[in-house]
Amino acid sequence: PGNHDVEPNAVTYEIFPHYEHRFAMPQIEDAIRERGEENLPHNPKNWFGVYDYGNAFYSFIAGPATFIHLNSYTLSSEGSRQYRFLEETLQNIDRQVTPWIFVAAHCPLYNPFTKHVNETQTLMMKDAMEPLFVEYRVNVVFSGHAHAFSRSRNVAMGEASRSGPIYIIAGDSGRKPRTVKYQSPLPGDWLESIDNEHNSYGTVQLMNATHARWRRIVSSANETETGGILWEEAMIANQYYATTPLPSDNRTCAHCPLYNPFTKHVNETQALMMKDAMEPLFVEYRVNVVFSGHAHAFSRSRNVAMGEASRSGPIYIIAGDSGRKPRTVKYQSPLPGDWLESIDNEHNSYGTVQLMNATHARWRRIVSSANETETGGILWEEAMIANQYYATTPLPSDNRTCAHCPLYNPFTKHVNETQALMMKDAMEPLFVSIGSMLCFR
Repeated sequence: PGNHDVEPNAVTYEIFPHYEHRFAMPQIEDAIRERGEENLPHNPKNWFGVYDYGNAFYSFIAGPATFIHLNSYTLSSEGSRQYRFLEETLQNIDRQVTPWIFVAAHCPLYNPFTKHVNETQTLMMKDAMEPLFVEYRVNVVFSGHAHAFSRSRNVAMGEASRSGPIYIIAGDSGRKPRTVKYQSPLPGDWLESIDNEHNSYGTVQLMNATHARWRRIVSSANETETGGILWEEAMIANQYYATTPLPSDNRTCAHCPLYNPFTKHVNETQALMMKDAMEPLFVEYRVNVVFSGHAHAFSRSRNVAMGEASRSGPIYIIAGDSGRKPRTVKYQSPLPGDWLESIDNEHNSYGTVQLMNATHARWRRIVSSANETETGGILWEEAMIANQYYATTPLPSDNRTCAHCPLYNPFTKHVNETQALMMKDAMEPLFVSIGSMLCFR
């Protein structure tokens, strides 16, 4: 419930009457509600009342996730009913069954906007419950209240930290845009994304036990024609597995690599059988990437077909380096062929693939930092993957919207146009300073 749900009865001063009686949440016990007082605002900014159990706070399981809904407008301090409920719920979650934990509360604990800052009930919840979020590796905390959007990095006790949750304010569908202003300067180093100019909604796709995909969709100019515009997309790493072994059922994704530059698991029967039979299909149908494990190290090939670097074949990635202590697998000497792009046996890591459009994707490899509790790891390598299917196939027409004015133009048309010169003068230094890899026009 939020501040607009308090709505005290004008005669009895009963609080949250409509919210409690009109909805059917998975209640733990009957509601406990203290009576309000005369002249209590319908949507108070600061709150000292009590609304426990009933529809106020509860949890449920959906798929591989536990969802915990908290009430910002009741007592949250240590020892309160809501605190005991949260602590007991977190203690009893089996992360082998539900590896993901999502919390929702109306008032945001991390708020980069000028409205609803340092409200009493929010500070009480943050002081008491944030340590529990960190201790039990809650993944994401969703809030509203501020009518705008923000997404934090993983944060704990005010500092960017792999051990804490990501905080998302998704309140920007509740009011006309630009009604909420940013704090100036913006607070801390924990802020990842912020926007007060659009209405939107977000989705979280749970890929497996360790990674989820966040997407934010903003309303389009013509809502009846499209479902909105993909505004941002980000991978969420489940920080629970920074210190905890993966559940055993995820190891079934580890297969034998067809291209293996290490000394272990070379020329095994099942790998040779698969390579002989299936590699021609990978090439014929332009498979983009083949992921494997088995060897407890990391390698990434160039596009390769039948043992030779070739644009028609897939990229082969061995991502087995999170399964064992580093340096336990040695490189072949000499390294095989001209197909090898990247190799490493000295780190633990994970990788992400961000699909940019139909023709290109971004590969990123993140290696574990020296202090896993302080940072989310180090970006070890980043590479663009070109979809080789489009080497011989026309692009789909809807990708042509990506054509912009070129800053470097070897053709006779569209040379020295005003907008291109203006962009080049102003923005090329930024491209250089931040190390941009590729610019598409």
